[in-house]
Amino acid sequence: MTVQTTFLNLITYSSEPADQSGSFITWTQDMSGSVNSNMTKIDAWSGSVTGSYTGLSGSISASYIATTGSMNNISGSITTINANILTLQSRFAKLYEFVGSGSGFVDFDNIPQTYKHLLILGVACSNRSLYNMDVGVDFNGDANSSNYEAIQWNRSGTPNFEHITTYTTAQIIIANVPGCMSGINIGGPFIAIIPNYSEATYGFYKTAMGMSMYTFSIPTYAGGLQGGVWNGGGGISTGNAITRIRMFTSAATTTRYAFTAGTNITIYGFG
Repeated sequence: MTVQTTFLNLITYSSEPADQSGSFITWTQDMSGSVNSNMTKIDAWSGSVTGSYTGLSGSISASYIATTGSMNNISGSITTINANILTLQSRFAKLYEFVGSGSGFVDFDNIPQTYKHLLILGVACSNRSLYNMDVGVDFNGDANSSNYEAIQWNRSGTPNFEHITTYTTAQIIIANVPGCMSGINIGGPFIAIIPNYSEATYGFYKTAMGMSMYTFSIPTYAGGLQGGVWNGGGGISTGNAITRIRMFTSAATTTRYAFTAGTNITIYGFG
């Protein structure tokens, strides 16, 4: 007797030796006849498998194309992000930081000329025991007081006062901070800008300005605006880009005083 296989239903005969029933013509028709024979079943299966393979191949190919497109999009996004980060880094960066105390003055040398402007953020206290102290800067190591002029406006209650002077200290004033008196342990915060510091061919004399707040006796506080100009020791025709900034505290004398522990001053380049 005949039996059929599990998956393709191919016709086979029983494995029992005694069972060889059926004629030769019946067997040949079962093997290769045009209707429901083993050959037609194999052919139908082959067509089915081929169609499935084609569909599977097309699906995989489409998935690969979609994946490749997504990867290209991701790669493009990463490239754009990196470019934006590099652009931001080229327009604003931390250049220097001073933390702690210093003797005489803090020296920021070899300032890169990559940017247009400088921003200074700080909190500081002077090691001189005086109610308030100026924070001064000089440029490119120029310690000739005749090359600097400074102006400041301060307020602490009333009256207000304005102070315009050429100091014996070679400096532009950018802030007022407290002297270390009576253990007040409060630094004076300030912010200052030096515009167009890297221009070496044309432009104005180099200038700076700042804003600050300090306390010299709790709860008495004062705030003010400060600024000044440096003529470059020879005028704008010499082209004086700023490559060095020395920073210190002073009190309208030639003496430069140090900052105390707790001082933190950071210089950023931007533009």
